[in-house]
Amino acid sequence: MSPWQYGVLRKGQFQPFPVFNGDRWQGGYAVPAGPFSKAVLRPAGGEPGDDIAVVRRWVSPLGGVINIEGTLRHGQGAVPYGDGVRGRIVSSRQGELATWVANGSSAETRLNGIKVEAGETLDFAVDPRQDPENDNFNWTPVIKAGPQTWNAKDDFAGLSPARPNVLARLAHVLFQTNEFAFVE
Repeated sequence: MSPWQYGVLRKGQFQPFPVFNGDRWQGGYAVPAGPFSKAVLRPAGGEPGDDIAVVRRWVSPLGGVINIEGTLRHGQGAVPYGDGVRGRIVSSRQGELATWVANGSSAETRLNGIKVEAGETLDFAVDPRQDPENDNFNWTPVIKAGPQTWNAKDDFAGLSPARPNVLARLAHVLFQTNEFAFVE
């Protein structure tokens, strides 16, 4: 099971995205989507909503010391409006660990020696600051604990297909037998 979850942070509460649409998590089949606004997460980045942060949540599968590396990128370019994005790493146990701002720029997001407990969550949250325009960003954090690595981009996934129950698997096997293939 993946330690990654995807959603938004609204008034301090994590809300998982309800829809995986091809290559992205979002609040509905059409964007903007109600309370999720225009919030979207893709493998390498996304866009926060008008007044909400998008979140990649990592649920620690172990207790120990981790290191985090990555780069928060905001490519505003020559557009004269917008004020960039703010990226934060927030622990469910320790509170805010770090914050960075990128406005047409990049910020290294490296933290070393963070002690975590199994089940503790780390939220990689990106919000629109004051102006919600032009807030597309890239941020693919990598978490390392000894030889183990969790890469936000490489591990990005949609919903896992449900495994068929015992009776459904039996039906599949029966349909593959000769008795069903040669009905007279």
